[in-house]
Amino acid sequence: MSQGTFTGTGASVAVIAADIYRNELCIQMIDATAEITIAFGTTVVVDQGIKLVSIGDSVRIRGWLARESVNVIGAGGICVYQDGDIVHSAGPTPTA
Repeated sequence: MSQGTFTGTGASVAVIAADIYRNELCIQMIDATAEITIAFGTTVVVDQGIKLVSIGDSVRIRGWLARESVNVIGAGGICVYQDGDIVHSAGPTPTA
């Protein structure tokens, strides 16, 4: 299993290398300085891919797509990632 952190940049950059043995991957936004857009196995274009906008936004990828490189664009947003058998669910939203 691997884990780490990455920060979005102004140009498309591979932040997680391809791995033929990876079957699941979870990515979560932890700092929403800027929204980021994610693409798998290809150069990412702003607003053309999966977008993470708010703290706590996450995406879980399984199967062949999880094995591709992860490419990101978006100047500033910080995300964490973890591979392996992961299930994530958000807790209840508190009401004031």
